[in-house]
Amino acid sequence: MAPKFNIGTVDPTMLCSSEYIVQQWRMDELNYHGTIRVRWANVTMKAAEENCVHLEQMVFPFICMQGMCDEIVIPEGASELFDRATSKDKTLIMFEGCGHEVHNEFSTSDVVDDMSKWLLDRLEASIDDKREEIVKFIPATVTHPNFSDPVDLDRL
Repeated sequence: MAPKFNIGTVDPTMLCSSEYIVQQWRMDELNYHGTIRVRWANVTMKAAEENCVHLEQMVFPFICMQGMCDEIVIPEGASELFDRATSKDKTLIMFEGCGHEVHNEFSTSDVVDDMSKWLLDRLEASIDDKREEIVKFIPATVTHPNFSDPVDLDRL
């Protein structure tokens, strides 16, 4: 195998349907604009295969957000991840009409709302579980150095 053999490039129009985002991606010097090489593809495929072997060990909470029109990662892969992971707290959200970068699509508010709700639900549950431990180590009110008003921990 020729590890430096070029097998293609990233087509930024596959990232999302927003022409503005695609143009920004093209102008961003931090994005890789070169060709995809055989070595990179091989390493990526091996890593994906290795991850698939361990899907049943995914027991931590996770959310998977997948665009149904994603041409980079097939939507069936998100479904397989969700089905095979043994976590009791897992969420799969498929966004109709969205590409690879669901957070950059026209339905961004839905994506952000879903992600925010998922995170806040877990944060609230975590704080409720740890409230006594938190209060034991922190005074009833703490003044944050960047704010003049004290932070009321009882509101948490």
